Amino acid sequence: MATNLSGNYIFQQGYLKNNINSLQIKRRRSESSKPQFYLVSINQDESEDYISSLYPHQVDWSIHKHFQFDFGNDYYLLSIDEWDNVAEIKKIGVKKARTEKRKHWGDEFGGKRRKGSEKPFLADFFKK
Repeated sequence: MATNLSGNYIFQQGYLKNNINSLQIKRRRSESSKPQFYLVSINQDESEDYISSLYPHQVDWSIHKHFQFDFGNDYYLLSIDEWDNVAEIKKIGVKKARTEKRKHWGDEFGGKRRKGSEKPFLADFFKK
């Protein structure tokens, strides 16, 4: 599975390739409630690993397409220039709030750490 997605790619017929990664943009069925396109990594053995759904970032009618997606703890921007058959993936942010919220809610509701905590587990409420 690709770990460093940032970089410049050659774009041809839905495939993004550079010296490190081989990616493919795929289309979902129309009845899905998720975005129409998603990104997969093509491994050396030709198997695929799902990366993320592609969310339209800028909607315009030019030959440039822009999508935002997340992978691991990072947010990325995929820019495709269909005229020159090139694409670029840039890291545009880091997910911080999710881990901070998880810590907060885990502590608030007694999580799995009981040591030094006066708060009961949720399961303790339902034992009675």
